[in-house]
Amino acid sequence: CEGLWGTLLTLLLVYPLAYALPGEDGGRFEDPWDALAMVRHSASLQRLVPLFVLFVTGYNCMAVYVTSFLSAIWHAIMDNFRPVTIWGCDLLIFYVLLPHQGFGEAWVPASWLQLGGLLVLFLGTA
Repeated sequence: CEGLWGTLLTLLLVYPLAYALPGEDGGRFEDPWDALAMVRHSASLQRLVPLFVLFVTGYNCMAVYVTSFLSAIWHAIMDNFRPVTIWGCDLLIFYVLLPHQGFGEAWVPASWLQLGGLLVLFLGTA
């Protein structure tokens, strides 16, 4: 049910608001129609989008199992490791796996703020 509410809020509130706000994406902050056109015209994206949905679904199913078999505390701990794992993988891709090829995420001055936010996240759960 959590995914249903997120989908409804995104489709009915976030996308219309992002489409109405000015930005650099064709004069809009976000253009979902352009995103759909990109998927429609890219064989790579047509393979990656269902794969992404499959992985997110699997992650959420495992989270339900963790909560069921262990506890909600373990679920909360696991949720806190998701952003640091993704960020770490992005840095690994940028500096080690595909150095300076435009993939992953570079360390920038604002990365210190992101690191501080992750520490607050961990300390708030401890």
